[in-house]
Amino acid sequence: MKQLPLAMIVACTSVLVACGGTSSDNTPTNSSSSSSSSQSSSSSSSDASGGLTADYCEQINTVEGFASMESGTTGGADVGDGNYVVGVSTGEALREVVYSSSSPYQDKPLTIYIDDLITWENSGNSDIRIERSNVSIIGRGENAGFEGVGIEIKAPSEGVENIIVRNLRMRYVPQSHGSGDIISLDGRDGPIRNIWIDHNELYNRLEAPESAGCTTEECDKDYHDELVSGRGDVGRVTISYNHLHDSWKTSLWGSSDSDEANRTVTFHHNLWQNVNSRLPLFRYGELHVFNNYYLDVESSGINVRQTAEARIDGNVFNRVSHPIVSLYSDELGYWEVEDNAFIDISSSGSCGSSVPPCEGAHEESTGQYTPPYDYDHILMPAQEVPEYVFENAGADKIDACLDFPSPEDDANN
Repeated sequence: MKQLPLAMIVACTSVLVACGGTSSDNTPTNSSSSSSSSQSSSSSSSDASGGLTADYCEQINTVEGFASMESGTTGGADVGDGNYVVGVSTGEALREVVYSSSSPYQDKPLTIYIDDLITWENSGNSDIRIERSNVSIIGRGENAGFEGVGIEIKAPSEGVENIIVRNLRMRYVPQSHGSGDIISLDGRDGPIRNIWIDHNELYNRLEAPESAGCTTEECDKDYHDELVSGRGDVGRVTISYNHLHDSWKTSLWGSSDSDEANRTVTFHHNLWQNVNSRLPLFRYGELHVFNNYYLDVESSGINVRQTAEARIDGNVFNRVSHPIVSLYSDELGYWEVEDNAFIDISSSGSCGSSVPPCEGAHEESTGQYTPPYDYDHILMPAQEVPEYVFENAGADKIDACLDFPSPEDDANN
C-alpha cells in the first residue's frame, strides 16, 4: 500500500492550524484563509478579481459518485419542461410548498431557496418532510439554515428520487424533534434514489444544553442523534464537501443488523471534525469514501459491518482513534484501502477472525471493491486533502457558483 511521508502531512497540518483548524477542546472553525494550495481546484479556483472561475464552478456543480448514476441528480432544475423557483423564510412556508397536497408546485421540478433560519418554532413545532421527487433545497444568504429541526426525506410506497440539499448550515436537532436527525433518508416504505447532499455545515453538540438537565455522559450522547443518516431502501447517494462536526452519533446507514437493503453511498471531500464515531457506520451495501479529512475522532471512524463492501482511498486521518473497523455486528464488513494517510493514530486489536471485532487493520485491505463509476478525474493524492478540504468544504463556499436569482424574481416569496 502507498504510504505518505509523515513529515509532508505534518507540515500541511501545521498550515491548517494557523488557518483555523482546532483541537477537540475548541469550537471548530472552517477557515478559507489558507495562503496556498497544492490542488489545482483550490489554488486556481479564483480569478484575479477574487471571484470563482467558470471551470471551478462547473466542477463544483457536477455531482460525482453514486448520485451521478442512472439518470443522475438534477433536483429542481429545469431539464426541458420548465420548473418552479420559490423562496421561503419559515418552516411552515417550506412545508406548505413542498409537502402540502394543495401546493401548486407539484407538477414540475421545484427549486426552493432558504432565505432565513428555519426553526422548530417557525415550523409549527413539527418536522419537515420531503415526500416528492425532483426538489432542490438551497441556502441563499448568510442567515440561511436550520436550527432545532432537520429535513426528513421519507419515501411513500412509489418512492422518491432526484433531491439536492446544498449550501445550508443545519444544527442542534434533538432526538425529540421529528426523526431526530439533521438530514434523514427513510426508505422503509419505498425506495429513495439519487440524493446529493453537498456543501453544508452539519453540527450538534457534544454536551446537551443546560435545559436538558443531563448529569451523565450517556445523557449528553443521546440528546442528539445523527447528522446525516439512511435506513431502508436507499441508494445512489452522494455526500460531498460538507463540514460535519461536534457530534456523538454522526452518520448511520442501516438502522439495525436486520436492515438488509443494498444501500449505495459515496462520501467525498468532507471534513469530519471533533466527532465521536459513525463516520460512517455502514451496514450492508456498497460504500465509497475518498478524499475526506478526519480530524479529532474520539472513539472510531469508518465502521463497515454486516457484509458491506467499501473502497476507502485518498483520505487523511489525524488524531483519530480506530480509523477503520468492523465492530458490534454478527458479521464482518470488508474494505479495500489505498493511499490513505494516518497521523497520531490510536488503534489496537486484530482482524484475524471471520467474525467481528476487526480493528487495527486500517492499513490493510480485508476485501476487494471497485465502485461502478469513474472518479479518477477528481481523485487527489492524500497529501493534498487537508488543505483542500479545509478551503472548500462547508456552507457559503460556492455562492458565486449557484447563480442565485433575486428574491423578487421568485415565483413565491
